[in-house]
Amino acid sequence: MSENPLIVPLEILRGHSSSKGQAVVSSEFTTRDRLSSWGLIVPTNCLLCDAAPETRNHLLTDCAYSTEVWANFFAHSDFTLPSSIDQIVLWCKDTTGNEKVNSICMLLVQAIVYFLWRERNARLHSLSAKSASTLIKEIQLLLRAKLFGLDRARLTSANLNPSPLQNSYLHTWFQFFQP
Repeated sequence: MSENPLIVPLEILRGHSSSKGQAVVSSEFTTRDRLSSWGLIVPTNCLLCDAAPETRNHLLTDCAYSTEVWANFFAHSDFTLPSSIDQIVLWCKDTTGNEKVNSICMLLVQAIVYFLWRERNARLHSLSAKSASTLIKEIQLLLRAKLFGLDRARLTSANLNPSPLQNSYLHTWFQFFQP
């Protein structure tokens, strides 16, 4: 279990949990290539880029659309993002020696995977499509709200003076992820 109760454990992303989110990164991720392997006749191209077969790794990391999303958040020189989703999940647990950066990385990986999968499903079921920049803005808003809540909970529980902004999650966010 995560040391911070406000952060969902990454094991959910790897499929080692009984939570509903378990299939997000596990091999059970129901992409078009998997449906085809079951004998279903479905188009095989990625719903986000329409340029390659939709596999778990393509959809989450190799697709031009998802690459744009990942690159936007992990462009800071301190980050060297691995190339596969399995490696990213392992990497974000110990990105840096900074606990706040590591926590934000875990939240961000979960948010990116969730939003990419949600966008894929929206394109499949409603034929609506958002640009990568719109998806990035939605992820930024969600993460800033979550980090504000973490800062507020920390200040409230410890009765801390709100002046040390350099120790806040939001300060860390703007320093590393959204300059």
